[in-house]
Formats: sequence, C-alpha cells, structure tokens
Amino acid sequence: MIGRRMKVIKYPETIDKKTFLDEYSARLLECLKISMESSFPQTLTLTPEADDSWYKYLNINLDKGVRYRILEDDARIRGYLVWFYNDDEVQIYDLIIHPYHQCDGSTLRNLLLIFAKDIRYSGFSKLIAYSNSKNDRMNRLLIKRGFTVRQVRSRGTEYYIDLKQFLIKFKDNK
Repeated sequence: MIGRRMKVIKYPETIDKKTFLDEYSARLLECLKISMESSFPQTLTLTPEADDSWYKYLNINLDKGVRYRILEDDARIRGYLVWFYNDDEVQIYDLIIHPYHQCDGSTLRNLLLIFAKDIRYSGFSKLIAYSNSKNDRMNRLLIKRGFTVRQVRSRGTEYYIDLKQFLIKFKDNK
C-alpha cells in the first residue's frame, strides 16, 4: 500500500513526454547523482558534460519506449524504477532510491509493488536486472530477492529471475 503522502507518476501512462522532461528530468538526475555519490564516493566524477549526455540518453530512451515509475513525497523524489521489455523479457533498467529513503522499508517495496502490478498480466516470462560491479548493495539485494547471475561483464552483472518467481512475492497485492 502506497503511503498517503506518496504520489506515483507513471511515464508514459499518466504524463506526456513534455511534462516528464519539464517537471521530472532535472529532479531525476539530481536523485541519481545523490544516490550514486552515496554508493560510489571514491569513483564517481560528475561533470556538466555528463549531465548533457544523460539528458540526450534520456530523450533517446523515452522515444524507445522505456517506462518510468517515480515515487515522490511532498514533491521530493523518493526513488524511481525504469523498465522496458524485449520479446518475452522485461528488464529493470534503473532502480534508484534517494539515500534518505534507501533503508526506510517502504520506498523500494512500493516501487517493486508498482512494477509488479504493471507486469503481472503482461505475458513476459523472464525478468532481467543489471547492476554496476561496484554497487555491492544492489548486487546483494538482487541475490536476496532470488535473482541469479546470468552474465558478468566488465562494468557490471546481468541478473535473471523467472517472472512468476518474482511475482510470488507480490501475490497478495493485486
């Protein structure tokens, strides 16, 4: 159950691209920066050029059908989940939680619940998630949630779980 003050934004279902870009893109980038700084303080270098690249990449992804699930509270981004699909696979592209909410027991659970509701009857059979090799917290979280390693790459790991197995955790939340 989503808290009373929390608001769910679903792109493209509840807002259009212009509204998304005008009202959320800068706030999502800020949430991403703060979250990454908390995870990778010794290795992350953020530059204005990186911002420009992020905005260009964001625009391309929006046009390709990437879906955003944003959880906000009093106009502050608590976290967001980005997903897309390819054939019978649904892929979590990004899962970003603001550091203030990373261990609150609610933000992650609510984002995953929203996502599970979106894909429950979609016909997909596999769920894929990627994690940076330096993001130990996310790597542990995926293993804890039942994901297994599908492929290890130089910059990160691709995880896999049967979609039915993932959705079992959300069966009471239809």
